[in-house]
This record gives sequence, structure tokens and C-alpha cells, in this order.
Amino acid sequence: MPVVSDEHRSEVRSRILAAAVQHVREHGVRATTTRAVQDAAGVSAGTIYNYFPNAAALTAAASERIALEDWDGVVSALDLSDNDGLRELVQTLVVDTVDAQSERRQSTLLRLDAEPESDAADAVTSYNRFVVSTIAPTVVDAQRSGQINDAVDADALVELLDMIRDAMSIRAGQDTYVTSHERVGAALLDVLERGISI
Repeated sequence: MPVVSDEHRSEVRSRILAAAVQHVREHGVRATTTRAVQDAAGVSAGTIYNYFPNAAALTAAASERIALEDWDGVVSALDLSDNDGLRELVQTLVVDTVDAQSERRQSTLLRLDAEPESDAADAVTSYNRFVVSTIAPTVVDAQRSGQINDAVDADALVELLDMIRDAMSIRAGQDTYVTSHERVGAALLDVLERGISI
């Protein structure tokens, strides 16, 4: 049996993962099958299973890669060190990401494509977990420095803002705002900073 180099194994895995990511982005999680990925990557089904134990692991890895690509640069640009930490968090995670890139709307559609109790739902959970685990430490740092109330659950705050971003992405993508993206973003900031009680 021929010896396969680590470099070759890495290249094949990368090619499979790139094909899975492209297929998920273009067709959604539910339509992404190992057959579609093997055809796009130019490998056999057996080869895919040498790198990913099942379809769920493949779609989860693709979803994590999509999350990494979607959120690349967002965390590094996030600066919560000044007195406007909460405003910066909301502006960066919700308002700017919806404004700036239609790819983030694709990640929202990826999430909507998943059915409960499916491999797709597992992939979306993996994507959501990645977003929270990537951004929450920045929120915790801001809490320690007094920029964000330390009584707030950092993980839940990030997930809430991510959910709001999903909803705003859908409205922006469908051009169905009654008011505008800017007005909804401003209202969100006001509610989070001042609350809604009189």
C-alpha cells in the first residue's frame, strides 16, 4: 500500500472542505450531500469518509469554516476598551455586519435552511456555538474593564445580538423594512443603552 504524505492528506481534506463550503453557500445545508461534495471535490465517497466520519461531521466542519470566514476580522476590529463598549459591540456585531456584507445574510439563510433533528441542525448549532465562543471572551474583557455591566450573561448577550443580526439580515436581504435598517439599528442601541422603561 502506498504511503500518503501528510501534505497530500492536508490538501485532500482542504479540497473536500472547500467543496462542502461552496455547496453549502450555494445550495444550503439540506441540499449538501456527501455525493454532491465528492463530485465537486473530485474524490470518492470512501475518500470523504477517511477525513470525515459522516455527513454530519462534514456539514459541521463546513459550517464552522463558513463562520470563520464570515466573522474573520470582526473580532479583531472589535474594540470595547472605551466608554462606549456596548455601543461598539452592537454596532460591530449587528449593524455593520448586516450593512457591509451579503455573505452574512447567507449565513442567516444557512441557519433557516436547517430542520430540527437533522444533520443540518447540528451544523447550524456548531456555527452558532462558534460565533458565541469567538465573541463572548471580548465581552467578558469589556465587563472586567467596566465597559459593559458585569451582571449580563456574556454568552447570552452575544447570542441575542447574533439572533437580532439574523433578523435584520433577512429584512435587509429582502428589502422589507417598514422603517429602515439604520432606524432599527439606532432603536436597538437606544434600548440596550437606556432600556425602555419610563
